[in-house]
Amino acid sequence: MIAGRNSVCFVIFMELEIKMDMSQDVVVSVMMIAYNVGKYIDYAIAGVMGQNTDFSMELVIGEDQSTDDTYAKCCAWKERFPGRIRLVRNERNLGLSRNYQSTWHHCKGKYVAVCDGDDYWTDPRKLQKMVDYMESHPETSLCFHRVLNWYADTGFKYLGERLAESDFTLADLAVKNFITHSSVLERKENLPELPDWTMGTNSGDYLFSLIQATKGKIHYFPEIMGVYVKHSSSFWTGAGGLKEDPVTVRERFIDYLSRTGNDANALSNLKLACDAHYLKWLGVLGMRPVQDESEAAARMRESALSRLRERHPGWSDADISAKASLCGSGFSFKQKVWLAAKKAYGYLTVLRPLPKPAGNLL
Repeated sequence: MIAGRNSVCFVIFMELEIKMDMSQDVVVSVMMIAYNVGKYIDYAIAGVMGQNTDFSMELVIGEDQSTDDTYAKCCAWKERFPGRIRLVRNERNLGLSRNYQSTWHHCKGKYVAVCDGDDYWTDPRKLQKMVDYMESHPETSLCFHRVLNWYADTGFKYLGERLAESDFTLADLAVKNFITHSSVLERKENLPELPDWTMGTNSGDYLFSLIQATKGKIHYFPEIMGVYVKHSSSFWTGAGGLKEDPVTVRERFIDYLSRTGNDANALSNLKLACDAHYLKWLGVLGMRPVQDESEAAARMRESALSRLRERHPGWSDADISAKASLCGSGFSFKQKVWLAAKKAYGYLTVLRPLPKPAGNLL
């Protein structure tokens, strides 16, 4: 009889605990988009649920009609942590950017942290450290940390670049995207909803970081607190291994900054970065069409020539060709040595074990 009462009390206590958790103001919503990541999703969710915090948090999973066992695994984790995981399954496959937009909409926390379904966190105090900093630095709109990069197909591992500074501005981010998105914590109030003009690109993470940078500073934690998983296929690859999406994102943001009149230095840096991409495209693809070239190559060439002629009316096609030949001439000797050293180091890391997700929940 006593055991029965204890069981009933335990059930009631659990129900009350879940209701209290759901009724608390959520400080951090962890946003996780998931599509056919059944091979990795357990690590991703474990690293989130293994966080040790003194504030309320939720995990919001946007499941985009996976055809593997991703959804089943998400359901199992939701049953294991009732009241702390919200599983939002789309009625149909939305694609990467629309799934991101939908999942962001469902996040109700003061802050949004991002962990994609194939990445994972390794430090159980990661969220606590980042929230503590953001709470004491209201001028900061976004913070991120260093990660371990892991090439899942080969086993190669290498540490993300250690940045020399700890605080950055929009003008800095306009030059180069140095933020690994699964390491980000950002203020939801700065971007309550993701606007439609940000959709239709597979590198929207850079675009969202740029928008956040118009609202405040960016802070960098040098600690390695997560693993970023890289796959052999890339959403960004266009013709000849060239990347279109980073340029598309910058051009959209140039239009946005031009409308808002926000930060002339950042606008200049964005245009210079785009010019460098265009010249590289032309250096690789050539100034004129070639037989049997792909539609992507023709599109990229036309886009590059159109933009460069528009921005630099004083440049002749001969000038553009000369500049492009320098940008498309391949890596310098120093760059080749660095890449060879990086590849050699990668081979040495294959047998090194990966760090486990935070919290020891697997």
